[in-house]
Amino acid sequence: MIKYSSPTLTLYVSVFLFLALTTIVFYLLFPAYKAVDKQLLSKPSFAEGGPQGWEIGGDIALISKPQEGGVQMTLTEKGNSYLVSREIASTRLNKVVLLRAKLSSENIQPGVKDWEKGRILLIQYTGDQALWKYKHELVRLSGNTPVKEYALFFIMQPETTHIKVGIELKNCSGSISCYSCGLYNAIEVNEHHYVQWGIIVLWFMYCMFLFGFRILKAAKQSKLMGTALALVLIIIFVGTSLPGKDQNAFQTISYKVGDSQNTQLAVEIGQAFNTIFHSEKQHILPQYPLDTNAKFHFILFFLVAMLLMLNSAYDNILLLCFDLLLLACSTEFMQLFVWGRRTSLDDVCMDMFGCCVGVGVAWLISSLNCCKK
Repeated sequence: MIKYSSPTLTLYVSVFLFLALTTIVFYLLFPAYKAVDKQLLSKPSFAEGGPQGWEIGGDIALISKPQEGGVQMTLTEKGNSYLVSREIASTRLNKVVLLRAKLSSENIQPGVKDWEKGRILLIQYTGDQALWKYKHELVRLSGNTPVKEYALFFIMQPETTHIKVGIELKNCSGSISCYSCGLYNAIEVNEHHYVQWGIIVLWFMYCMFLFGFRILKAAKQSKLMGTALALVLIIIFVGTSLPGKDQNAFQTISYKVGDSQNTQLAVEIGQAFNTIFHSEKQHILPQYPLDTNAKFHFILFFLVAMLLMLNSAYDNILLLCFDLLLLACSTEFMQLFVWGRRTSLDDVCMDMFGCCVGVGVAWLISSLNCCKK
């Protein structure tokens, strides 16, 4: 049975915090993409009398010109929609593009559905068919929001023939103001790949630091149990480091336009932490039926916790759960550098839910074995 001393626990936590901070810093310093300075919208500014050169569609709305040469769209009643958009052919686009806009909202009362708000869209099309299944929103606004700049990279799909960039009030009331809107092609940052693999290797070494000795101890007691424990841990790590299906996961928050670096450090750090602790679900635990990703999180951590308990690797259940919490958080931080994946507190919660159930099942099995004896 492996016992923790206070210095050992402090060392585990200290190394984790160091790696987490290192991951965040390198995430900020080495973005996956940067935008080139050529503006793809031929008339990005808004002239007097409305957004000239933009296609206007939807119900009647008031378009005015507020300060800084922007355009304001207002709907007085819910149930109506208004869209101002521009179309760009895919032949002018790289694989990745950056959409950024400076926006504010005033008294937007959202509709029944979550997306019925004021929003900025980048919609990909195949012919006349909109590809809604891909990421298509820069931001959703409701209530009163001060003027702020938003930026996000979008992945262009092979079947995309053209895109539309739009400002929309969707089945809601209130006003949205857009002061500027820009679309830029993006290119990959070569240094990001080296940093990516370096970060992944460091987190792998940390996971081995956490559980490597326990795998060896388990193998001495039972080769089958030790092998099973090692296999599950490898599946967790490899599964985490493989590219995901979310091809529009926000890979970076730094971008360059023109000759000057558009840093806005405070804004970027805020955007980074929104990305790091991003949650796509509305509830801490996904509602039934669980999605495939949540099922894997639950099952794998259930197996790890149960195997560790059955091998008597810990004399304290709380310490076991704490180590698995470090493992869960480690995999989420690592996913900052994994293509097509997002970090999520929901995943950590699902991991720990599986851990708790695994501990409970292992305790029940041990209790039944004791009763038989």
